[in-house]
Amino acid sequence: MWLRRAGRFTPETGVVAVAVAVVLVTVLVMAAFVLFTRTIVPAACTLATALPKWAA
Repeated sequence: MWLRRAGRFTPETGVVAVAVAVVLVTVLVMAAFVLFTRTIVPAACTLATALPKWAA
Protein backbone atom coordinates (compact mmCIF):
# COMPACT_ATOMS: atom_id res chain seq x y z
CA MET A 1 0.00 0.00 0.00
CA TRP A 2 1.14 3.54 -0.67
CA LEU A 3 0.47 4.47 2.97
CA ARG A 4 3.13 2.03 4.19
CA ARG A 5 5.68 3.27 1.63
CA ALA A 6 5.00 6.87 2.66
CA GLY A 7 5.60 5.94 6.29
CA ARG A 8 2.06 6.91 7.29
CA PHE A 9 0.80 3.40 8.00
CA THR A 10 -0.21 3.47 11.66
CA PRO A 11 -2.67 1.26 13.56
CA GLU A 12 -5.22 4.04 13.18
CA THR A 13 -5.14 3.92 9.38
CA GLY A 14 -5.50 0.14 9.60
CA VAL A 15 -8.64 0.53 11.72
CA VAL A 16 -10.04 3.09 9.28
CA ALA A 17 -9.29 0.78 6.34
CA VAL A 18 -11.08 -2.12 8.05
CA ALA A 19 -14.06 0.11 8.90
CA VAL A 20 -14.33 1.35 5.30
CA ALA A 21 -14.10 -2.24 4.02
CA VAL A 22 -16.86 -3.36 6.40
CA VAL A 23 -19.11 -0.49 5.32
CA LEU A 24 -18.52 -1.25 1.62
CA VAL A 25 -19.26 -4.95 2.08
CA THR A 26 -22.41 -4.13 4.06
CA VAL A 27 -23.66 -1.76 1.34
CA LEU A 28 -22.94 -4.34 -1.37
CA VAL A 29 -24.77 -7.06 0.55
CA MET A 30 -27.76 -4.78 1.11
CA ALA A 31 -27.84 -3.82 -2.59
CA ALA A 32 -27.69 -7.49 -3.60
CA PHE A 33 -30.50 -8.30 -1.15
CA VAL A 34 -32.70 -5.49 -2.52
CA LEU A 35 -32.09 -6.63 -6.10
CA PHE A 36 -32.88 -10.21 -5.09
CA THR A 37 -36.14 -9.28 -3.37
CA ARG A 38 -37.20 -6.92 -6.17
CA THR A 39 -36.60 -9.37 -9.05
CA ILE A 40 -36.39 -13.02 -8.03
CA VAL A 41 -39.05 -13.08 -5.30
CA PRO A 42 -41.82 -11.53 -7.47
CA ALA A 43 -40.88 -13.87 -10.31
CA ALA A 44 -41.13 -16.85 -7.96
CA CYS A 45 -44.50 -15.62 -6.69
CA THR A 46 -45.74 -15.20 -10.27
CA LEU A 47 -44.63 -18.74 -11.09
CA ALA A 48 -46.22 -20.10 -7.92
CA THR A 49 -49.58 -18.52 -8.78
CA ALA A 50 -49.39 -19.40 -12.49
CA LEU A 51 -48.39 -23.07 -12.14
CA PRO A 52 -51.72 -24.25 -10.63
CA LYS A 53 -53.57 -22.53 -13.49
CA TRP A 54 -51.41 -24.31 -16.07
CA ALA A 55 -51.77 -27.65 -14.28
CA ALA A 56 -55.55 -27.37 -14.09
